[in-house]
Amino acid sequence: MRAQDVAKGLPMIRDSEIEQLLREYTQPILRAAGLAQQNIRVVIINERSFNAFVVDAKRIFVNAGALFGVAGRRTRSSACSRTRPAISRADT
Repeated sequence: MRAQDVAKGLPMIRDSEIEQLLREYTQPILRAAGLAQQNIRVVIINERSFNAFVVDAKRIFVNAGALFGVAGRRTRSSACSRTRPAISRADT
């Protein structure tokens, strides 16, 4: 099966702001991998499961569930780091 055929059947999410943010986030990673000049796109798939994959050299497919899962963990970590000092002060 060709990469184009795989992409055609996927329920993609198109949002210019999210796509720009993903470009900004992935640039350091692509640069470190020597791929910054390859014009690689991150494509968001409208799927709740936590998954990401590559089918060709131009696109990285990421399920929306993976993005929300990462964002949720970061939010939880941030919230925990703010409450820990308050809990420590309450224990003393």
